[in-house]
Amino acid sequence: MGAIAALHGGPREGVDWEELSRVLVDVVRSAASSAPDGLTPAQMRCLEVLAEAAGPVRVNDLAGALGVVASSASRLVDRLVALGLVSRRQATTSRREVAVQLTAAGGRAMARSTAAVSQALERATDGMAVEDREALVRGLRALAGATSSARSSAATGDRSGSATGARTTG
Repeated sequence: MGAIAALHGGPREGVDWEELSRVLVDVVRSAASSAPDGLTPAQMRCLEVLAEAAGPVRVNDLAGALGVVASSASRLVDRLVALGLVSRRQATTSRREVAVQLTAAGGRAMARSTAAVSQALERATDGMAVEDREALVRGLRALAGATSSARSSAATGDRSGSATGARTTG
């Protein structure tokens, strides 16, 4: 039994969690290596969050959106500022807080990276049947939703729901 399966008391429903972990990491690394600006997945996600915000975002709020602690978000922002992809300034709400915003160069880098990664994923799935690609997208959306729900529950200290969120049947 692998380390991950041992943590969960064994495999659930025939899933090899270590294999799934390796596959997901390999897919992310492979797709991210297609990014023309050499951005990491974390940097790409940060730029995406800032683009969606369409304005300054406090570092603490950015950390929450990324699911990391503020010090990790701050280090990520430091690297993006050094690359000229993000600007940082004092927040208008408090002199102790820092707000960050996507620069024009950051927007262009994000667009290039998103397009390149999308093309790489499209090439990688070209040999799959349409039904398999659709199932893959549905499964990944469900996984992303479950991960987001679990992260939200952990952040609020709520342990009552499952990783996929509390479900009721009627």
